[in-house]
Amino acid sequence: MKKVFISLITFLLLGTLITAQDLSTPMTVRLKSGDSISGTVAKNDDGSITVTTIENDTFYFSASEIKSIEIDPDILRARKLKEEQEKKQAEEFAKEQKKQAKELARQEKKQGRKDKRDYRQTSGKGYMTIFETGLGVNHLYQKAIADKYFSIYQDYLGYQMPAFHWINGYSFSPHFFLGAGVGLNVELSGENMDVPFYLHLRSAFSKTKVAPYIAISGGGAISYLDGEVGPYADATVGIRMGKKKKRGCWLGVGASYARPGIPSSQFYQQTSYVKQVDRSYNLSYSLKFSVSF
Repeated sequence: MKKVFISLITFLLLGTLITAQDLSTPMTVRLKSGDSISGTVAKNDDGSITVTTIENDTFYFSASEIKSIEIDPDILRARKLKEEQEKKQAEEFAKEQKKQAKELARQEKKQGRKDKRDYRQTSGKGYMTIFETGLGVNHLYQKAIADKYFSIYQDYLGYQMPAFHWINGYSFSPHFFLGAGVGLNVELSGENMDVPFYLHLRSAFSKTKVAPYIAISGGGAISYLDGEVGPYADATVGIRMGKKKKRGCWLGVGASYARPGIPSSQFYQQTSYVKQVDRSYNLSYSLKFSVSF
């Protein structure tokens, strides 16, 4: 009866040990006879075990023959070390994956910004700045009233007039730009300087590298010398050159209208019988060169 009880206890412990352990882990089986054998252990349906050694030899033992089943401490340490290494590798892999994902997101964001810039450049959409300079001649017309029966007329063509204009706005397409500008028109004779301020509309007629364009401006102009303010208008036609839809060079010819033109107070300052200037305007015809970006 005692032997049966011991065998039952051994069978239960054996089942618990083999179930709890990885069957691929080498174990040492100690027999009641004093012998021992190492290898992988498998539990059979009848309660016996099968031990397969490293040489692939197979042994069968009943539960009554087994004293204990142990795992080698060195194997446990190696197994723990392996688990720690695998855990560390998994953490490093996860960290590397996170780093790569972050770098990929940064690259995608950078590429997105570049694609957006390229699209705006190729599509012609986006904010655009135009710097324009020109050189031309003026046509001045003035009518001065001496009395109700007598008037003086001044009508001549002359004086080169350099101009510098800065325009900012938005390009809605390669064919349509709307902005606002300010400029400086200088009389080389020193008679006057105009400071125009205006709305500016510019349109190119095609998307090709060289395309015709038209530009129209309208606003006001301030006479620098006497502070008089009058209307200002400008119209230009020419060609646009450039691969990009916003970046390019513009070459054109234009005509602009400004009033009051050359101040009459200076022009007639030595003519005592002039009472007032009835009309005064200034037309300029110029060759213009612009860059946009």
